[in-house]
Amino acid sequence: MAHRNFTSLLFKGHEILPMEGGRLLPLLQGKPLPREDPLFFEHQGNRGARQGKRKLVALKRMPWQLYDMQADHTELNNLRRNDLKK
Repeated sequence: MAHRNFTSLLFKGHEILPMEGGRLLPLLQGKPLPREDPLFFEHQGNRGARQGKRKLVALKRMPWQLYDMQADHTELNNLRRNDLKK
């Protein structure tokens, strides 16, 4: 499917801008989703970043937590807390 340029379309006098982001179709087809850049997200004050096997998250007004998603996919072992004890 060819990508269309939506920047010239209007809706009720407002320009329609293209959506940001990447395609998830390879992932849905069971293929790897290669990604070099970190993925950042925020929702209602909760925030996080993911790169490779590491995930950095913080709930609203709470300290950051760091997880190794390969070894701890349930996010029970906060690596940052372990580093602060040393």
